[in-house]
Amino acid sequence: MLRLSRPISFLLLVMGMAVSGLIACCFLPHDRYIFFQAIAAESDYSVPLKWIYERIHHDSTAIDIAFIGTSHTQSGVKSALVESTLHAHGNPSRVVNFALPFLGRDLEYLLVKELLESRNIHELVIEVQESEPIYPHPCFSRLADPAELLRSPILINTGYFLNLASLPQRQVSMFMRSLFPSLFGLHPTFDSSNYAGHHWDDSYAMHTRQGFDNPRTAVHPPEFFDPYVVNLRRAEDQNHALARHLSFLPFRHNVLYRYNWLYLDAMVALARQHQAKITFLYLPSFHGPDAPNDAAELARLGPILVPRQALEDTGLWQNVGHFNAAGAEQVSRWLGAVLSQSSGTAP
Repeated sequence: MLRLSRPISFLLLVMGMAVSGLIACCFLPHDRYIFFQAIAAESDYSVPLKWIYERIHHDSTAIDIAFIGTSHTQSGVKSALVESTLHAHGNPSRVVNFALPFLGRDLEYLLVKELLESRNIHELVIEVQESEPIYPHPCFSRLADPAELLRSPILINTGYFLNLASLPQRQVSMFMRSLFPSLFGLHPTFDSSNYAGHHWDDSYAMHTRQGFDNPRTAVHPPEFFDPYVVNLRRAEDQNHALARHLSFLPFRHNVLYRYNWLYLDAMVALARQHQAKITFLYLPSFHGPDAPNDAAELARLGPILVPRQALEDTGLWQNVGHFNAAGAEQVSRWLGAVLSQSSGTAP
């Protein structure tokens, strides 16, 4: 027995030390600015993250109205034009567009938290589409701190355990980048000469690490959109059918959409805590329904703005999901006029 117990004890000791080491790695410190820069460098789609951090923490220009959403808002809202239209209507609010590609309220919550804990915001304009998304945002696991990852809902969170398993490696990587930023092409301090300015504008062409992408100037005949609309509606119908099958589960929100609804509720609660008004901007795909499927629930949280004229004009769409540059111009001027009547005061 003694001979057997010694190897087992040694094995348990080694395993315990390994687990302790992994847990310790999860709490390695890092520089938050380096964190945002590193994630921004991983993909063209996450490029705005560096600017978002800089606009919040290193640019003293006021932020009164912040747009939060997906590539629909990224391509469809020119924050500088919304701002100048507000000013023309006698409203001095300063506007930013913090939208990022892909659906996922979890990442939006992290950005709203970063914003509201650092700046005095009057209004959040949150994009809504036909339905709430189902899956997490692909960047959430990269940006969330360990506590946020642990607290994230497990149901319909396809990456929960994988995120936790990869956390030690991520934290070690960010720790090394924080110690030696220049080795990874990162900047330890803010450099105003490398700053994009008060506004980030992807409405004409998307910012990328390689320069500019193709301009969003395409105009298509109505029949161009038909097959894309059919595919989108088919996918939406399938989700609704699955949601009906799951409706017996005792949750406030249908379990299929519950993950993202929980983060949307958290965003609203955080905004109210910081006396910021919540407004929703409905930006569906081309020929989407007239209102979000959850319009009644959303209306209890804040007003829903619908740029109906632009949504119905084929000539204002780059593709089935995004406005072209002309569409962004029209929507932004409309937003400036509408928000000028309601912005600037908290609820």
